[in-house]
Amino acid sequence: PPRKPLPLPPAPPPHHPLVASELVAGMPLELFLNGGWWLVSYVGKARGGHSVSSPYGAHNQVPLKRLRPAWAWRSPEWQVCTAPAEAEPGEAKAAGAAPMEVE
Repeated sequence: PPRKPLPLPPAPPPHHPLVASELVAGMPLELFLNGGWWLVSYVGKARGGHSVSSPYGAHNQVPLKRLRPAWAWRSPEWQVCTAPAEAEPGEAKAAGAAPMEVE
C-alpha cells in the first residue's frame, strides 16, 4: 500500500528583529528573497547593508530587515539555529554561483 505523507510542520513563530551588533560571522540566518525565506550565513557588515552567502556559493549585501534567525524544525517544535551545522541543508555547493538577485 502507498505510504501516507507526513504532515508539514507549522510555520515558524514570529521573531524579534535582529540587532546588528549581535551578528557574528558564520551565523546561520534566513534571507527573505523572491517570496520565501532562504538559508544564508552571515559574512559581515558591508557598505549598503550586511553581507551574506548562501550554501550554494552566492553572495550579496542585503538590508537587515530582510534577515531573520535561521529556524530548524525539531519535532515537536521550531528551534533557532545558533551554529552553521544546525542549519546546513546538505553538502551541495555550486562553484562560481552568480550573486543573488535582491530587490
